[in-house]
Amino acid sequence: MKKQGMTHLKCLRHMLVNIGKKRFSEQIGNLISVSSNQDFDELKNLYTDLWLEINDEKVLSNLEKNLNKVGLTFKKQNKIEILNQEKWDEISMVRRVLYRMPSCTNHLESTHGHMNGL
Repeated sequence: MKKQGMTHLKCLRHMLVNIGKKRFSEQIGNLISVSSNQDFDELKNLYTDLWLEINDEKVLSNLEKNLNKVGLTFKKQNKIEILNQEKWDEISMVRRVLYRMPSCTNHLESTHGHMNGL
């Protein structure tokens, strides 16, 4: 029987700050922030159509590098796919719903502070 380890979840707010304000940051931030599969699929279709128009290999390489940071890829079949399932599970709000955890560790710290204050 395989032992289940603890799943490390990354804070959405801190991840968005880490992504920064670079090219593609807003789109990647949107992909990790949505909490429904339907919204995620709609964004994937929208961004795939936009990114297919990019002809500059340097820009495509930059896009791929930034997508890889959150466990996604675009290169494989010219569509957005999950490249690293473990990383995607740690970051994605679509997957976070399964853990019933808030999007940011600050929410947990605040809750603990309020409970300790009683």
